[in-house]
Amino acid sequence: MPELPDVENVVNKIKPYVVGKVFKDVEILDPLLLQTSPSKLKKVLIESRVEELERRGKFILFYLAPPRTLILHLRMTGDLLWFPTSKERHLHDRLIFFFEHGEMRFRDQRRLGKVYLVPERGFSSIKALSTMGPEPLSPSFTFSLFDELLRRKKGKIKSILMDQSFVAGIGNIYGDEILFQAGIRPTRRAENLKGGEKKVLFKKIKEVLWEAVSDYEQLSEKSSWFINWRRKGVCPRGCGRLERVKIGGRYSYFCPSCQK
Repeated sequence: MPELPDVENVVNKIKPYVVGKVFKDVEILDPLLLQTSPSKLKKVLIESRVEELERRGKFILFYLAPPRTLILHLRMTGDLLWFPTSKERHLHDRLIFFFEHGEMRFRDQRRLGKVYLVPERGFSSIKALSTMGPEPLSPSFTFSLFDELLRRKKGKIKSILMDQSFVAGIGNIYGDEILFQAGIRPTRRAENLKGGEKKVLFKKIKEVLWEAVSDYEQLSEKSSWFINWRRKGVCPRGCGRLERVKIGGRYSYFCPSCQK
């Protein structure tokens, strides 16, 4: 499942090609993804200009003129690809957005993605967006706010980190990385974390996500990163075998030596 750094990478990849550009046509190859009618999507998008493109949590938001917002949720296997010239259709292309000089394709192998069209910043109809917590990389996400939000929560800290209404964009993999670097087991109860542990956790949320976003293409080469070792079952610090536990229906990996 794409998480904050993955979706941010997609936005950064597509943004230079579409901001300021006008939709010329839309080819809907799989209406299943649409949370609006195909005819309305085409009617609204054609001749609309992309004013801005941003990420909110795991969603991609296209702010249009005239005022509308096109929202894409990549879900598990979705991606956005840019082609300067027309290419042969791929088996998993679901939508193709045509611009004057190129095309953007929503490719999704498992057909789990979603496409919404709403009034300008009209997110109330999308529960996951309307209830979403703060952006962890925003300057407004301070330790004071983090501590206040955490005090309202009870339960395993890994589940809370993955709760999009608590903080936006963190999923299973980066949740494991954050907790490993913070030295906290995923099974620890949030209400039992001490003040110093909370400060370290907050710091690692910022650091891990910033590093993942800024150095996204080289993440797989980082030998010290937990995400590159968790599936191998060994600690990157040479402490021995990792353990795993099921939390919220997903497996969480941790090092019993490094994470107390």
